[in-house]
Amino acid sequence: MTYDDLQNLTSVFLGGDYSLPKEDGKKLAALSAAYTFAATKCTALKLLTTNKDNAIMRMGPGNSYIRMPNMPNDKTSTLDIDSELGPAIARIIAHYIAKDVKMKDYHEVKALEIMRDYECKVQEYIEEQQRRGSYELIGEES
Repeated sequence: MTYDDLQNLTSVFLGGDYSLPKEDGKKLAALSAAYTFAATKCTALKLLTTNKDNAIMRMGPGNSYIRMPNMPNDKTSTLDIDSELGPAIARIIAHYIAKDVKMKDYHEVKALEIMRDYECKVQEYIEEQQRRGSYELIGEES
């Protein structure tokens, strides 16, 4: 998902009642906060690393870390997050922007559902890698 796709999807989730901020700095700040929120709730495989020189957000499985995602440079930049988490990131941003408490809660619940389902897949993948003895390849230096 590109940064432009994320903005469009977030706008769809917000509907006609709310819109994304016009200022790029505010949109990037919301994206950074959404990345942080997601990284605390699930394990994005794309963010696993063993390189301690990265900006580390938290410990990951085994000897790996969850690094801070890179921010996009322009609208065509691909998001630095697992593609299945793109809609969750859009929902989190919609949660930040919505003013109505029910809508804020709705977007947060939807984001958490996506992240929970994704985390189940990641845990299954990691367990399978452990069974195969390939676990040490998870989070290779990047």
